[in-house]
Amino acid sequence: MYLNEIIFNTDKYTKDKEQIAHSMGIDTLNRLQSMFIWEDLPETIPQKYLELQLQTKGHAFFKPVNDDYYTFTGGLGGEPDAYHQPTIFTTANPALNIDGNYKIGEDGILISNDVMRMGLLPIISRYVGLMSDVTITIRIANIMKRITQIFSGSDASTVESIREYLRQLESGKLGVIEENAFLNDLHVQSGATETTARLTDLIEMMQYLKASLYNDIGLQANYNMKRESINSNEAQLADDALQPLVDNMLKCRQDACKAINDKYNLNISVRFNSAWYDNEIEREAIIESITEGGENDTSEIEGSISDSGNDIPVEN
Repeated sequence: MYLNEIIFNTDKYTKDKEQIAHSMGIDTLNRLQSMFIWEDLPETIPQKYLELQLQTKGHAFFKPVNDDYYTFTGGLGGEPDAYHQPTIFTTANPALNIDGNYKIGEDGILISNDVMRMGLLPIISRYVGLMSDVTITIRIANIMKRITQIFSGSDASTVESIREYLRQLESGKLGVIEENAFLNDLHVQSGATETTARLTDLIEMMQYLKASLYNDIGLQANYNMKRESINSNEAQLADDALQPLVDNMLKCRQDACKAINDKYNLNISVRFNSAWYDNEIEREAIIESITEGGENDTSEIEGSISDSGNDIPVEN
């Protein structure tokens, strides 16, 4: 594709709330493809589709079909077990010619994204909904900033004279007023008001929402509301809140790997990847340092992690 064939639809992605939210959500899911790395998956199960199933549906069903292995999305039901968990997985896949109810644990293994099988769409939807509102408001506020003066006239002749006056100014010429009546009928008001949304406030809100979204999915993206430098202790205040969900997600995947490997004699494994992996290594190094010699200086550890080449995928 030639570069001049690429079309950027500015109106579609700055005015339409649903399109803005959809594009932001897809962008987030794209970034989350780097969250985990699966090893020794069957060739018939591409990691990208497995992760997409888990993150958007909250679960996937690992099942053998014709001597190959696949993962499916579908419904959970059946008579609940002792802990009120589903026992039957219902799915249909015309491409593989399967359609039916399958007993969880016997006909296949249920892989959960998290303990509640919520997936990440509720979290992503919450933030992209708010960010799409801010995007539209920023656009409107940005346009309104162009209005420095408001001109009005009492008759058509004065209005046309105002238009001609502004056309001359826009073309780089000095406007000339020929009649006193024009000045008598012309009314000029300031376009700026105290209630006009400040662009800086909107930009700060957008950065806050982005940081909150990435914090929820385990990435350090703290937003400094104080507008000044913060020390290392303040920067690490929210670290403990970053990990529970992503640790939950990793544990659910590892438990599923163990069940699959035991049942089908496979060797599938999963671990964190990219920035999430760097965070885990850093935490382990800090814990090891504290265990061996107390709270030592961790600046050298943090420096080595930051140089590893896996940057946190957060927009500035």
